[in-house]
Amino acid sequence: MDLSIVIPCYNEVETIPKIQQEFFPVVAELAKTHSVEVIFVDDGSRDGTGPALANAFGNVYEPGVTIRFECHQVNRGLGAAIRTGFAATRGDVVITTDSDGTYKFSEIPALLSYLTPDVDIVTASPYHPGGSVANVPGYRLVLSRGSSAIYRLLTDRRIHTYTALFRAYRRQVIEQVPFESNGFLAGTELLVNAIRMGYRVAEYPTILHSRVLGESKAKLVRTVEAHLSFQLSTLSPWYPYGTVIKGSGDAVYLYTEHRKRLFPSAEIFLSHGYHWEQIVQVSDHFLDGLSDDPPMTFRDGTLIRGSGDKVYVIEHGKKRAIRSASVFEGLGYQWKNIVIIPNNILSDIEAGDIINSLGKHPDGTLIKSTSKSVYLLEAGEKRLIPSVQVFLSWGYKWQQIVTVSESELVSYPLGQLIIPQERCQFEVEQEAIRVNLNPNTLLT
Repeated sequence: MDLSIVIPCYNEVETIPKIQQEFFPVVAELAKTHSVEVIFVDDGSRDGTGPALANAFGNVYEPGVTIRFECHQVNRGLGAAIRTGFAATRGDVVITTDSDGTYKFSEIPALLSYLTPDVDIVTASPYHPGGSVANVPGYRLVLSRGSSAIYRLLTDRRIHTYTALFRAYRRQVIEQVPFESNGFLAGTELLVNAIRMGYRVAEYPTILHSRVLGESKAKLVRTVEAHLSFQLSTLSPWYPYGTVIKGSGDAVYLYTEHRKRLFPSAEIFLSHGYHWEQIVQVSDHFLDGLSDDPPMTFRDGTLIRGSGDKVYVIEHGKKRAIRSASVFEGLGYQWKNIVIIPNNILSDIEAGDIINSLGKHPDGTLIKSTSKSVYLLEAGEKRLIPSVQVFLSWGYKWQQIVTVSESELVSYPLGQLIIPQERCQFEVEQEAIRVNLNPNTLLT
């Protein structure tokens, strides 16, 4: 499938004729140049929306078009419906749109025209200088426009509208970007998280119309509370990957796919860019049920030393001694980046080859030349870090970047782009709570 169109529906039986008359001619036109799948998600409607959708569209035949239906037995919220729709899609590009046509279905082709090769998400934007609103109730505008103004301050001033459902996403976005909300916050959360993960967003200036049929499903107070809570959370460090957990003891682990990896020391924990406030407390029962993977080691590229003068750089889990101060400085390293660790931890790290020459850097080094582009060396290749958001999301610091000559930079073959790592999800028998820890407690 080239295109997937997801339409969440909750008590929308009155809008089905509008979908027939205004939406399906657009789909038929798109199907002339694309394979198109349409996925209706009935979110536990009580007015017969599900059967009415099946009756109206179940037997529709249009070349190049597939129609599918997903159903929630009870109402779970807009975010849950979007998540169900995403899981059912197969298209390279996924479009979401309101069932009530508050953004005109006829504008889907125009929306898609903004999805150029350098764009990952296109979002409708009535609050863009080129957009507008038409007969929308004032309370909706206060919530939507006001929220978007705050998100502009917290996230990206270049984006004017953060609350629209009418969007087009590249498949990688819906597979990689997490969003937790089951309610109306979901679309905003998805967009904000995508921006923070470095995905590129374009706005489609358009008109937001008032609903003509049916009633708005937005719960004003609940939605305001959700936005305020999420806005506060955006002020904290955010990482889209690798949950760090602890039980009632002091040991801290990296959780991935029902397995845990121990951080043997505070220094190793910090070398991966984590912060103490990111640790999630779980029950001992949950923790004991996880299988153990090998303990974590220092992140490649970390500079370390013990109580002596010898400095090492970590590569592939081994410590590589740097022969002299002149070699250290010639490689562009900074003394302030050295992590001093206990001698017993240093002695436990396997030794690798000594670094005694200039011109090549070990894996894990962040490098740049005269341009602003920053690369991570991995497996002898340079991997571009495409944005500030991606750089910061991995916990790197600007002072870790090493400036190299243009000749050295071009000597490394170009590897794959650095992309945000998929977030790890897990379930616990109790509600997970974030706790602030003293770094000195992280010693096992």
